[in-house]
Amino acid sequence: MKFNTFIKKSNFYFYPIMAFILPFFIRLIPEIIAWPYPIGFDTLIYANIILEGTYLQKNLIELFKSTSLFYIISTAINKILGNVFLTIKILGPILFSILCYMLYLYSKRVFKWEFWKCFMVSLLASIYFVSLRISWEMYRQMLGFIFLMIGLITLRIKNVKLRILIVMLSGFLTTWSHELAAVLFFIIMIMHFFIEKEIRAKAYIFLMVMPAFILFIYQLYNPTIGNIGVPYERIVSFSFIDRAIFISGFLIYILLPILPLIILGAFSLKGIDIWSWLITCLIFSYWPLFLPEYSIILWFRWALLLIYPAIFLSIEGIWKLLNYGRKIVWKFNIGKILALLILLLNLIMSGYYLLSLPENQACKYFGEWNNYKQFIQTSMLQNSISISDTPSVVEAIKWIDKKIAGNDSVLILHEAIDNWARIFIHKNKIIRINEVNLSSPIRENIEKILIRLSEENIKNGKKVYTIWWIEGKGWYNMLKLPSQFKEIQHFGNIGIFQYIP
Repeated sequence: MKFNTFIKKSNFYFYPIMAFILPFFIRLIPEIIAWPYPIGFDTLIYANIILEGTYLQKNLIELFKSTSLFYIISTAINKILGNVFLTIKILGPILFSILCYMLYLYSKRVFKWEFWKCFMVSLLASIYFVSLRISWEMYRQMLGFIFLMIGLITLRIKNVKLRILIVMLSGFLTTWSHELAAVLFFIIMIMHFFIEKEIRAKAYIFLMVMPAFILFIYQLYNPTIGNIGVPYERIVSFSFIDRAIFISGFLIYILLPILPLIILGAFSLKGIDIWSWLITCLIFSYWPLFLPEYSIILWFRWALLLIYPAIFLSIEGIWKLLNYGRKIVWKFNIGKILALLILLLNLIMSGYYLLSLPENQACKYFGEWNNYKQFIQTSMLQNSISISDTPSVVEAIKWIDKKIAGNDSVLILHEAIDNWARIFIHKNKIIRINEVNLSSPIRENIEKILIRLSEENIKNGKKVYTIWWIEGKGWYNMLKLPSQFKEIQHFGNIGIFQYIP
């Protein structure tokens, strides 16, 4: 009896602690390998915003007008640490581990699963490549989903006053953190509103949602036009069929390694939150199929968010497999063997995703077979460029800031290089070239944009420079620059070029 009590107490402490610590150290691995540089594309934008420090200078009216909570927190932390890259590198693993722990806590408090089963939720979330990809750069989104999960967990507590207060606060913080998390919060709460039979319970839900809803409307309100403005983008595609293949292919790509588990779990797992979440993500993922002219901004992020309900379904699928079939080897039945093989496959794939440089990616699933590199990057060991090329880019940027300056010079930079230049360049004028319409299957020709902007500035008497990979080494579908760009200096694989028509 005492031994059984000891085991129960051990489970009570061991699994929750591991559900937090393990994701932290897994996510810390690429940060250590990439030291001292950050990983993630958006993280460079975060770094520039943090260095500007403007979010600590705004009043409340300005702060609530955007999803600025992450910027406030990160800027305040950077004031203490005094190193923007260190701030970013620490926040990634911390946010990731808290989110994985919230998934563990949700499965324990809402589904009432056993400790090991809840731990498996956190484990799968910490090793699955889509979850890791989200943690690679989507820090604001992770923060929003942490508060979302807190709200959904608290929605089940019995103390009515405490429930209303915490859900109200977590909903508000969710909306202040990220737009996608806010939309999911509203949809899930609406579904709870409709299934509740008691008028009092409906009134509680209405009360809990109102602060977040008011903030959300305030963020969308455009005082210039005096109306609510919902952002959208135009998806460029050859045809309806092309869009259908492109979107469906992406959904299959991100879910394929755990698809058998998802299918198995879908037949038995019930939960209004999970299914509302899953259906919402599917609707918004396929939105460009029917309204390409008024598509959801960055629709593919809704597809990525499918991973969280998919993880719960997968763990339910594992549980079914573990109890399936006769024993064939010692204590293992066919179901256990299949479950272990699927988990082992995902663990091996995660290892490649965490440890392989993008240019040396041996796992073809992320490299050669990946037709969606603009959405799922080849490896964690990159920011807007490979970690191996990052020192050369920084060196080139510092060189050009020191050697080339003045009103007669202009830098025209692809956003991958511009993100770095904004941090280190202080003297030169910079013109940014964005990866136009990231969401579309058809991409604009970067070379043509680069030449057009260069010609315009040459006519205005400017000297035009850019930074790119040397011939044959380039990224972003531009292996080399147009012939008009002449190399004047290079560092490793990165060159500095002047436009000479």
